[in-house]
Amino acid sequence: MAQFQREFEVDVQWWPYELHADTPREGVDLTARQERPGREAARQVLQDMAADAGVTIRRTTRLSNSRRALMLAEWAADQDASGAAFDAVHWALFKAYFEDGKDIGDLSVLSGIATDAGLNAAGFIREVETPERGLDALIVYTTQLAREKGISATPTMIFNDEFAVPGAQNLDVYRDVLRRVGASPRTPGGTGSTLQSRH
Repeated sequence: MAQFQREFEVDVQWWPYELHADTPREGVDLTARQERPGREAARQVLQDMAADAGVTIRRTTRLSNSRRALMLAEWAADQDASGAAFDAVHWALFKAYFEDGKDIGDLSVLSGIATDAGLNAAGFIREVETPERGLDALIVYTTQLAREKGISATPTMIFNDEFAVPGAQNLDVYRDVLRRVGASPRTPGGTGSTLQSRH
């Protein structure tokens, strides 16, 4: 996403999507799970694409329940209209899970991320422990709505509500679609385009 914003005049909007909603709260240990045929090769392709974008993805040993992580990102967005807190939390979540192998379903991990982003972690804990505040319901709703629209993979990039590109792709694929929908190269006064992501 950051690369798109460096190259094109685009408005990026993230949509909270829980890919594995049936994952238990404590997560799932993957160390004893048998690899599906071809999974290792697919993982290597993903790692290579991530490396090209400057992102490190390590092999995870635990599948986290992502509901609370998604709640944290949405809560952070509500705390700071500038979007800076959301960005800080969002990228910290990616780093914690994909680079550091942390359990992003663990409240202590999430509290640390909130604190590092300059947010009141205790405030987030209150949100989690008070279901009537609605963050949990929001994630359920946005996930269901995305599924009704046929979204079943993360990431899924939706360009101008016209083109949906599911799964991780080479950057050149996204560049091509951005040009097709008329996104302006990053120059002063560009008109811009909208890019959404289901994650």
